[in-house]
Amino acid sequence: MIFSHTAESHFRELGTGSYFILIFLLISAGLAVIIRRREAETTIRYIPDYIRKMEEKDRLLRELEIARTVQQKFLPAYTPELPNFQIAAFCQPAWEVGGDYFDYFPLEGGRLGIAIGDVSNKGVSAAFYMTMVKGFLKALTIQPLEPARILSDTNALFYENVERGNFISMIYGILDSKSGDFLFARAGHNPLLYLFGKSAEGQWLSPRGIGLGLLPDQKFRSTITQEKIRLETGEILVLYTDGYPEAMNERSEQYGEENLQKFIKQHIHLPAAEIIQNLEKAIKKWEGNQAALDDRTMVVIKKLS
Repeated sequence: MIFSHTAESHFRELGTGSYFILIFLLISAGLAVIIRRREAETTIRYIPDYIRKMEEKDRLLRELEIARTVQQKFLPAYTPELPNFQIAAFCQPAWEVGGDYFDYFPLEGGRLGIAIGDVSNKGVSAAFYMTMVKGFLKALTIQPLEPARILSDTNALFYENVERGNFISMIYGILDSKSGDFLFARAGHNPLLYLFGKSAEGQWLSPRGIGLGLLPDQKFRSTITQEKIRLETGEILVLYTDGYPEAMNERSEQYGEENLQKFIKQHIHLPAAEIIQNLEKAIKKWEGNQAALDDRTMVVIKKLS
């Protein structure tokens, strides 16, 4: 069979060839891009592990520093002044961020709400829960409620919003600057140390209560009680977290509540802030080269007249 080629058919063949050449060039270009990307990815993939670990560590440290800054801003920026009273506080996390917490809530009639707490976990998650509870207390203390009710309502909110296994120990009390009364409730927290009388005899106050987040609403309310004491001139109340009695020395010995009470009694004549400052020096001397294993927080309330 003889095929004849006209000018038109020849043009069509030429055009078709040009089309396939164009497709070939586009595919080649696409493959070149893919190959370059894979080479780049391969280069990234083969960054030495020690460099990656250093970069990851730097990123984590930056994030922890941000978290620490934010957390510090959630603690009270100043100490309220009440007639006839000295109040001082200190909070030192063992890690970059911690789970200890204290706060003040100005109330009507010359009264002041005071809270101290300790989250069961450590690090960023503990700081998150601490911030959450601060928000709950801030909202609840707007109402004229007694301490046991404040802690019960806080527990209801915390239990509802947090996974089981997480809890917070806490003391919340209301100090009346006119009468000298301190009405407080305790949710599984360390006992409150009360030094009273001319001999500065010590008493550990621990009304019944379990940590926030461990029991549902009604069961929690049935367990918590509250107690009232009246401070006289020179007497002191100490609220603290377990970072003080559990401070460990190089022989794995704890500082203990007995030493804590003895130290406060020996320094009861000092202003509230100086009592804490001197105690911190004593604790650090006790620890020696042993790093702090837990956060330390303390609030000292001293009746002046």
